[in-house]
Amino acid sequence: MSNPPQVHDLMIVFDAVAGGAAGVTALKQAITDIINFVSLSDCFERIGVLAYRNYPCAAELITEWSGWCKPCLKSGFLSADQILKFVEHLQMPTVGSASKPNCASKAALAKAYLEMGINGTIILLYAHDPPMLGLEHISGAYYKVEQEFLPKKYGELGNCFKDWINGAHLLAGIASVPSGTTKKAVVLSFALGSADNLNDDTSYWSPYLYLSAVTNGNFFRTIYSGRIIFRLTIGLLLFWMGADGNIDIPESIRMNYKDDPTNVGEVSEANLAGLCGSNYSNVTSEQLTMLRNDFHLLYSSVSTHNEQVSKLTSRNVARKYIDGTATYKNFIAKHLNRIIKTNISGIAFHPLYGQLFRTVCEDQTGDKLKTTLLQKFRAQVNLIPDDKDKKQTQNWLEESYTLFHEINEEILALPAHLQFPLVYIPPDQSDSGLTRTQLLSMWESCDMDTLKPLGDILTRVHRVEEKKDMPDNMSQWWPCLAPRIPLALMDNKYPSKF
Repeated sequence: MSNPPQVHDLMIVFDAVAGGAAGVTALKQAITDIINFVSLSDCFERIGVLAYRNYPCAAELITEWSGWCKPCLKSGFLSADQILKFVEHLQMPTVGSASKPNCASKAALAKAYLEMGINGTIILLYAHDPPMLGLEHISGAYYKVEQEFLPKKYGELGNCFKDWINGAHLLAGIASVPSGTTKKAVVLSFALGSADNLNDDTSYWSPYLYLSAVTNGNFFRTIYSGRIIFRLTIGLLLFWMGADGNIDIPESIRMNYKDDPTNVGEVSEANLAGLCGSNYSNVTSEQLTMLRNDFHLLYSSVSTHNEQVSKLTSRNVARKYIDGTATYKNFIAKHLNRIIKTNISGIAFHPLYGQLFRTVCEDQTGDKLKTTLLQKFRAQVNLIPDDKDKKQTQNWLEESYTLFHEINEEILALPAHLQFPLVYIPPDQSDSGLTRTQLLSMWESCDMDTLKPLGDILTRVHRVEEKKDMPDNMSQWWPCLAPRIPLALMDNKYPSKF
């Protein structure tokens, strides 16, 4: 499309039956963590969750839609609390095993299409089984059930999704419902299984591979693990959002086409497995452990290699909080408190929210909850069972209190007439001997072991009224980085920072 969307929605679609109770429980936990993480970024206008099940389930359970949530708003939309409760209370019916898949994948896509906007939707699709295709299932009872269910439930739209290829083209925006408006989404598909079957015949998953490819998304094979699903998904979203910092993802398998399969011939349900399976030389498969510069994630006309993509930096997220309303600030504080209680390591695997967390903790206005977050965070870190996650979370907290780059940006942004008077420490005397952990302890105590080196620093501070008063031995350092703070930064415009 020529006009990329300025407002984006996130829709999470997942199989709420297949994979067993343990698998679905892990998936539900990952979805909860994903919602918590993206709600803080405020990059999505709306967030929705769609669960689908098997056709042996009651009709009202075949698809179950949360409704749209606007995390920071309540009027007319679900709140963050409500959508999280929806996920928590989703039923996981026990359905007997079947010799052939009978999941309601097509019904799920029809419902997703019905609820999504015209443009700007990312769909995260988590699947355990492929959809029912005509060639393989034409004589199966549940294939016929689905073919009858779709038009009965969704009318003309349901008829359009009876065929997987046509449904994929609808979501790609290259087809439309005869009496409706063309819509477009990007689908990131995740085929879930166990570690020992991730390299199975890819023809089994060819429907999702085609769906992701035609919508300019991606298709991944990964395992039923809440931690892995969460980190893989958030890593992909952070990469698309242009977040700063390194983005590592759990090991997974990404599959794609070398060339558009439609260039070879007409794609249909009948030839989808053969044309798009592992025996077809046009399919590539690679293991990923991190996102590289050659990784493309298209979103309508905007991609990760396009300057139109807004960069989501930790500084911008913190600034949004500072400039926000009291209601927004209280929402962020309560959401951070929820994350600390539910999965503290989920926020700490990436530095995006480091400055935000520090800014909220330093905010002395409004809800008193803000002043307790640091203490709660440190207490929860000790309860993390995985040693690697615990260390990563401890490092994240320490890095959150590294102010060097942020302060330097504020200093350089000051006009020349406000650069003086200033205080500085001679560069050859700038080593404080204080660790970030020691500085953090000043929040909670007057520990003499910390205060003594701090006193040594303060005795080395010099005040300069004008530029001409700068000592000769400082001229070689000016205006480069030297430990200095213009006193103009003591203004209330920079609360609790200088």
